[in-house]
Amino acid sequence: MPSFDTSTDELIQLIEEIAQREAKKIIRGLVQVTKPSVVLPNSPTKPSGFTTPMTTIGDTMYGGQSGALARLGIGTEGQVWTVTDVGGNLQPRWRPGLTSGTPASASLFFDGNGSALPAGQVVAFQVPYAVTIDSWAIQLGAPGNFSVQVEKSTTTNPAYTVISTGGHPAVSADDWNGGSTSGWADNTVGALQWVRLTIIGTPTAVTAGVSLQMTRT
Repeated sequence: MPSFDTSTDELIQLIEEIAQREAKKIIRGLVQVTKPSVVLPNSPTKPSGFTTPMTTIGDTMYGGQSGALARLGIGTEGQVWTVTDVGGNLQPRWRPGLTSGTPASASLFFDGNGSALPAGQVVAFQVPYAVTIDSWAIQLGAPGNFSVQVEKSTTTNPAYTVISTGGHPAVSADDWNGGSTSGWADNTVGALQWVRLTIIGTPTAVTAGVSLQMTRT
């Protein structure tokens, strides 16, 4: 078998390593690779040459004719943003929202999970604007007894006051009943106040839906 001089093999390996390093240097000198960099500003700024049409707090910017930027000034309280045909082009515009006298309703559901509903169970909701509660209706899953007292919050950290005194919504040995709020102690609720329904008495109903018919004031 042929024999190899170990020192010669090591010398050859050293020469190859030196040649590889030198070749890499030559290639780096001929080809310079630059990594792209993206610099993000610390705070949003408008691009150079950009002109905003907005002038006032609450302004809205949208695409106008041929894509040009257009300004829609802030509306007034109670208005809603809608789409309107302006000269054959659909454009955003402010229009009146719900006004005084607009009817509204709230439907709330109680579920006893197969057992009679317990006294003290509550459901609540918040009204977005001032309303008058005009009437109520109760629908049970089967004939039975069920009644609730209606309350409203008087502070932002809800403290509730009973307002249905004189005519609490109730059903007796039936599956439906309804009535007016004309006998209530108070049937008005302010904007952003909460309305709460609390089960009272000794109910036998297992499920119950309560509907309140209201009018914006």
